[in-house]
Amino acid sequence: MGLAFLITTDKLQILSERKVLKQHEYAALLDATSILGNAQEERERLLEDAEAHRQQQLKAGYDEGYEKGEREAATRLYADALANARALAAMKQLMAELVTRTVRELVADLPREAIYAKAFARIETLVEHEPVLTVRIAPQQVADLERVLGTMTDGTRRVRVVPDASLSEEALVVETASGVVEAGIDTQLAALHAALVGDEA
Repeated sequence: MGLAFLITTDKLQILSERKVLKQHEYAALLDATSILGNAQEERERLLEDAEAHRQQQLKAGYDEGYEKGEREAATRLYADALANARALAAMKQLMAELVTRTVRELVADLPREAIYAKAFARIETLVEHEPVLTVRIAPQQVADLERVLGTMTDGTRRVRVVPDASLSEEALVVETASGVVEAGIDTQLAALHAALVGDEA
């Protein structure tokens, strides 16, 4: 017995060896074809949805990874900048200590009279209109200071030297009616150190 053919609007299908289909068999065949077509369409839709979801997840993962990378890079840059700032501050501190120690050693070799003469020459502009100066100094330095003042004063200003045992050998404090000037070596070196490290105080 030969094969029977069923011609539908869009397909040619090979049926079983029977030449005639019963009505319910034909209806079932049409239903099966329709179900198969719908299943194929649903499969394609699900595949498209899955691909779209996959692309969305890839993009979300990329965006998240990119943002995470940016955050990590910013954190590393900040940490590097902070480390560099600390290293620079430590280097400035070290340089300031080296410079002030060197200056202190140089000053230690100078005669005391030369140091006092230089100090008074520097503060002269600050106290030029003051008729009376009181200079406080360590007792063991009084003689050296008086020798210097004897060569620098012209008699128009009264300078009173007061021995002060509470002061170090390096200290020199000039008091006027307007205020106090600390011109000792320690004070000047502390100011130099602060300027080198960038302290505002």
